[in-house]
Amino acid sequence: MSWTIGGRRLFIDVTLVPAEIGEHQALADCAVIVIDVLRATSTIVTALDAGANSVVTVADVEEARTLAKALGEGSVLGGERGGVALPGFQLGNSPLEYTADKVAGKTVILTTTNGTYTLHRSSSAAAVAVAAFINLDAAACWAAQRLEKGYKLILACAGTRRRFSWEDACCAGAIVERLRREQSGSLESTDGALAAEQLWIAAGRDPHRVLKGSSHGVRLLELGFADDIAYCAQASRTNSVPQLRDKRLVLK
Repeated sequence: MSWTIGGRRLFIDVTLVPAEIGEHQALADCAVIVIDVLRATSTIVTALDAGANSVVTVADVEEARTLAKALGEGSVLGGERGGVALPGFQLGNSPLEYTADKVAGKTVILTTTNGTYTLHRSSSAAAVAVAAFINLDAAACWAAQRLEKGYKLILACAGTRRRFSWEDACCAGAIVERLRREQSGSLESTDGALAAEQLWIAAGRDPHRVLKGSSHGVRLLELGFADDIAYCAQASRTNSVPQLRDKRLVLK
């Protein structure tokens, strides 16, 4: 993984909770990467890799049901609340459920506790993508390309129930570290970005350790999602970076 960016100062911020994301007018010159490792952004990446046409994120459960009814058989309804699948939904929020036989050629309508909320807060930015550990290197490259185009970069952590989560901050920190490694002299970081990077280093740069040790990871283990934890901890298993286009996440 490598990139070259001209000799100017580059700006990167990490918002550690969704409330830190700026008002709509403040995002016009920003590229935002939304991070919800457990599990929305991991699921979005996986669904599109499995052949879904697009993923539409919806904050409200009833809105998701209404949209699915309007789209009919061309859609798949997925989501969760509190880590548990929703009644009447074909799929939950486990990325392992989003296989080609279930989602290929279809629009996935997804509503989750944290990730979809953060995506909606970020939707007015000039460019929006999603990242997780499973597309870590590709997301860092996408970030570098947006910095090259002159955007300010925001890594937006979804957190857990609007509060800080270790796994999202560490994933953001891993992206910051990759950018700094290539552009150490020109990268201007906020305290949020510096903190996220230090958390990642303190965690031994080990996604498995992070996911198994975080409070949300522990909760998912208690609910029987050990396989999800193992899957979501696989760093850079794909080069896909879903991007928001016309209110839909797609692979460019």
